[in-house]
Amino acid sequence: MFDQPWFQKPFDKASLTADVWRPNWFFIHEQGIAPLLIGEWGGRLGQDERQDRWMTALRDLIAEHKLHQTFWVLNPNSGDTGGLLRDDWKTWDEQKYALLKPALWQHNGKFVSLDHQVPLGGVGSTTGISLGSRYGGSDPTPTSPTPTLPTATPTTASPTPSQPAGTCAATFRATSTWPTGFQGEVTVTNPGTSAIRGWSVSMTLPQGVVVNNVWNGVRSENTVSNAPYNGTLAPSGSTTYGFVAEGGTGPVIISACTAR
Repeated sequence: MFDQPWFQKPFDKASLTADVWRPNWFFIHEQGIAPLLIGEWGGRLGQDERQDRWMTALRDLIAEHKLHQTFWVLNPNSGDTGGLLRDDWKTWDEQKYALLKPALWQHNGKFVSLDHQVPLGGVGSTTGISLGSRYGGSDPTPTSPTPTLPTATPTTASPTPSQPAGTCAATFRATSTWPTGFQGEVTVTNPGTSAIRGWSVSMTLPQGVVVNNVWNGVRSENTVSNAPYNGTLAPSGSTTYGFVAEGGTGPVIISACTAR
């Protein structure tokens, strides 16, 4: 990597944060100005102790604050950084992977996929989970119905009692704010004694605030309904959806949560 001035004196994670990272970009995360993504960080190990120390310090900052990041890179022919694959394109660089691993997105000891239904590592993976599973949804597994033979004895149909509607509750919190907007998260919970198969949440937004995008839910005006993978909630179960809004930072009021 480029021989920056801060490599010419003693440095560690604390000094890099104070002298370089905070004044240049880490303040965006600390002050909740906007979501932060660190892109293309990495390098070769074992060539310069200072570079190894810099990579370890940045890795620790990412892991400590759960920062979004894209490590550079998988392929080995990337100039002065190398890759997680060695030069034969087959051998895994275990030393570099060991450095990166603590910064990878994990939940309860399993790596999280960016696919809503397929776990990281593919179907049947024992080391990964899907995005839907991470946020409380379920990954449905199709099953084949078992055929039954009709009986010859006629029966008198009995009326099927109607099932009482389930209930849900929703709470809002702002996960990030900046002068012109905010990122919000709504947690939907099933406080009842029977499972619910779907939900929708109505929100009252401050005047002038507009929702730009929603994840883990389907939006219609100021109402968000469950996505295909997170509608079923067992008793005491919960899931979350998030969104980004622009036009102000006032509080969001949950008007209603409807279960079905």
